[in-house]
Formats: sequence, structure tokens, C-alpha cells
Amino acid sequence: MTAPPVMEGLFAKTGVVTGLQPNTTYHYQVIAQNDGGSASGQDKSFTTSAITPVVKTNAASALSLYGATLNGTVSANNADTAVSFEYGPTTAYGSTITALENPASGMTASSATASLSGLTPGTVYHFRIKGLNTAGTVYGDDMIFTTLPLPTDEYSPGTNSYTTPSTTVSQQPASTESEPEAEYTATFSLGSSTYYINGEAHEMDTVPFVQDERVLIPQKYLGIALGIPDDKDHIFWDGATGTATLVTTAGKEARCSTGSMILIFDGKNIQMDVEPIAQDGHIFLPARFLTEAMGGSVSWNDLTKTVTVKIVR
Repeated sequence: MTAPPVMEGLFAKTGVVTGLQPNTTYHYQVIAQNDGGSASGQDKSFTTSAITPVVKTNAASALSLYGATLNGTVSANNADTAVSFEYGPTTAYGSTITALENPASGMTASSATASLSGLTPGTVYHFRIKGLNTAGTVYGDDMIFTTLPLPTDEYSPGTNSYTTPSTTVSQQPASTESEPEAEYTATFSLGSSTYYINGEAHEMDTVPFVQDERVLIPQKYLGIALGIPDDKDHIFWDGATGTATLVTTAGKEARCSTGSMILIFDGKNIQMDVEPIAQDGHIFLPARFLTEAMGGSVSWNDLTKTVTVKIVR
């Protein structure tokens, strides 16, 4: 009768294993077998070395006057990887933003994104993705994007037509205060909850949209862009009657209601060509009527799908 093998160090045996994943712990043991049976050695383990991640810079998206979304892909190679983007006007970059999907992990390639704001309209920017783990730092290829230019065409929300501006922005009656007047420019983009006043980003809890070929803006945020203070003494909403009221710092009221194409400003009726719409807890209307009533102007850029209002206040 043959005795089973005894797992003692009489002979050295080696084996080469390939196709393993990086930065991964593996267990192994030696198994011997003869006619008398089999025997197993002690459990042992080893961990493969970490390697640098693999990153790729992809084209930017969601370009606007003052912002863009940076895109890339990253494979972390089983080592937690810090993911960011470098960007700037040249390949020296100068600015860094952390990716939303940070850190990356695992072996599968995944998307990485970062949203930029506060950029300069009509400007070329360079950017690239960056990945950092315990094995080192890698960079994606340099790519470029160009922010959208400021709109130049005058737009009539009621007709969806363009005309060449014949005058500069109308000014409100001369201020009795000692502070000098200044021009304010605000931009609203279709489908975006971010709007800008003189290049500074502000957030809404809803988004502009198109209905019946009209661009509709939430009255509250349009009023804020035109200088209405954002407080309960100047912005009112009556859900029972579907009426929104704004009060300027000079005490002039702007009021409109769902089901009516009349905007009342400072006691005067202004005929609109579309009824305001109540949605998301707001009342929406074309920017033109309220803006012009307050002495401002409105323009539309069909390329960027952006409404721009200007007013001196």
C-alpha cells in the first residue's frame, strides 16, 4: 500500500502564473498527489504591484458663454485614483478642477466629468485629464474648446425674428441717488438652471424652456436679473389666483397672471402675445415684455440658445 505524500520541503517546485490583475491579493497552495492520495500545503498569499492608471481626454460638451463640461475616461487599474482636469488659455493650463467621479477605482474604464463656470465668452481654452494613484501620475492628451461668443442679434420673442438693433439699451428715469448708473447684462440658456449676471453665475430651481415657439423665463429670476431684490417684500406669488407680482426698488409693481396676456406694470396694461405658464412653482413668460417695460432690451442667440437681457440701473 502506497502512503500519501508528505508536504515537507524535499523538492522545490515553481510555477509561472500570467494574466493576473494589478494591485490584487492572490492566495495559493501546493497540492501533491500519488496513488496513496493527496496532500495540500499551507495557504500563502501575494499581492501584485500597482500600476499607473490609464486616462483619456475627451471632447468638451455643454459649451456656453461662461461655462463648459470637461470629459474624459479613466481606468484606475485596481488602485484608487484621484481624477482631475487641468485647464487654461494655454498649454501651461494654470487651473485645476476635481472630477465629479473622484476617486476612480476598479479595472473597468469609466467616465470622468467636471463643469466649469466663470469663463470668458468667445475664448479658446486648453484642457487635459489627470490621474494619480500610488504608482504615479499620468496625463491625457491636450484638447481645446471655445466658449460661445456674446450674442449680437436683437430678438423678438413674440415673432421669433431678428432685427438689427437701432438704439442702445434704454435707460430708466434718471436716478435721484448719488450712485452712478451701471449697465447690467444677464443671460439665460434653454434647459440650464444656471444664469449669469455680468458674468457671475447664479442658480435657479427651474429652467427656461420653449413652448409654442416662445422662450419662457421664470419671472422671479428675470426680475432679479433686472434689479428686483430677492426677498418677500419685493417678490410675491399668489397660488390661489395664479398671480406673480414684482416690486421694484422705486415701488413700481409688475404683475401677471396665468390665463391672461396682460402684464400690468406701474398701473399700465401691456399686451403680451402669449399667456404666462405656471410650472415648477413659478410663473414663466417671455423676457421681452417685462424687460422693455423696465427700460431694458432683450436679444437672442440662436446658436447658443441663450436669451440676453440688458438694463441700466
